[in-house]
Amino acid sequence: MTESPRPAASRSVFSMLALQALMGAWVGLAIAGHAAAANDASMTGAVAALGLVMGAVGYPLLWGALVSVVRSRSGEDLPACFARLGGMSLGAGLLLVWPYQFEAVSAGPAVVAFAIAVMAIAVFIATLFDTRLPPAVFLLYALLALVLTGQLYHLAVYNADGNILSVMQGTSPAPWSQRILMPETVRWVSKVFRAHPADLMSVLRVLMLFVLFLATRRTLQGWVSEGWATLAPLLYALMLPLSFDWIYPTDFPELMLVALYLLAMRFDRHGWCVVLMAVGAANREVMAVLAVAHGAHTLIDSRGQAWRQAVLWVGAQAAVFLAVRFAIAQWVGGGAVAVELDRGENIGAIRQYFLWLVGVGHGVDLSHSFDPLPRIRLFTAFAGGGWLICKLWWRDLPPLLLHTMPVVGLLVIAAAWIGGNINETRIFYPILPFLVPGIVTILASQMARRSDEAIDARADRSSISP
Repeated sequence: MTESPRPAASRSVFSMLALQALMGAWVGLAIAGHAAAANDASMTGAVAALGLVMGAVGYPLLWGALVSVVRSRSGEDLPACFARLGGMSLGAGLLLVWPYQFEAVSAGPAVVAFAIAVMAIAVFIATLFDTRLPPAVFLLYALLALVLTGQLYHLAVYNADGNILSVMQGTSPAPWSQRILMPETVRWVSKVFRAHPADLMSVLRVLMLFVLFLATRRTLQGWVSEGWATLAPLLYALMLPLSFDWIYPTDFPELMLVALYLLAMRFDRHGWCVVLMAVGAANREVMAVLAVAHGAHTLIDSRGQAWRQAVLWVGAQAAVFLAVRFAIAQWVGGGAVAVELDRGENIGAIRQYFLWLVGVGHGVDLSHSFDPLPRIRLFTAFAGGGWLICKLWWRDLPPLLLHTMPVVGLLVIAAAWIGGNINETRIFYPILPFLVPGIVTILASQMARRSDEAIDARADRSSISP
């Protein structure tokens, strides 16, 4: 006698609720312990009980609310939706250990609470990209974002955090004083979750990387198989650490915004391109090159027939970009739009590089006055490797990447030469959201071609054999 599916489904829902309650109790106990430690008090039984009860009740309610929202969009039945999102939430809950691995600044209850809120947002964002996103993919991307952010934490404190604080306090020099997206975001978040900006920035970095991975996966769907699209973000884990000698608050937002912009172009969401241009203009000036790439793709893809549409959308984005930049300049810079020019510094860096090569050839020790490793990382991560693959097998690129990658690459390199420091490989981040899908589509096409050739060869041998 077979068991009816309804009792089994009900048991699965109740089992997931019990697991959620256990996870919430653990989170509540952790927050209660940190709250007691922050007040230099020992955790009494009453405090522990309060934390356990609030967590055991609040955590399942949080994910239950997400289930109701997602279920209305995906059309799944309640047990299936609850099981899938429940698996995501349990994996996300396990990631709450991440604030405790950092020694700097603080990892108090405000940071843990903010991490919980961000994970709820992450689950909701994941369902926007894919209403049936497998929990294993969610956990893979969350862990990947966590690992990359963990490597950055001390840099976030000593470099980027100091920059955030100076912008928030109004003491940062131009052009950093006009790159307000993350400083203002952290300022508003800190009004709700009262924690150190470095901790809040680290949590936001996890979310931004997570969205970057989801956007890259969604962009590749339809171009390559599901497996290739899912594993593509692993390439970021190979490339990004090569630039971690120096990091700024603008870097990860830039990666996320560029990836979302490419996704909007992929599905012809021109209005979203304008919105993303407005947000990106508050982050860093290089976002403007995407408008040129958008126009180039529209012209080439239509063989010049849609030139009015290209002019319209490029003009709209240019107007929005300039309006945002001038508005920020009026607000924080007294009306002057700051432009960074470092070409002389870049010429000096290249001169020093050749001097280092000559010095090594003649046995001269220049190690104390010059470090060639940033240039080597630059060549390995961006000037060679992936770009070489895309150059050699450009015929395997989808039309969108074929039209936009050269434009974005050349303009970003030119902007880095004129207004940036080429010693910092992070300045080439806008290239990566185009480069990673390009590499993956080429590899997938090459592997598929080899597989077809092997199948044809086996078929020919079987037809020849008696």
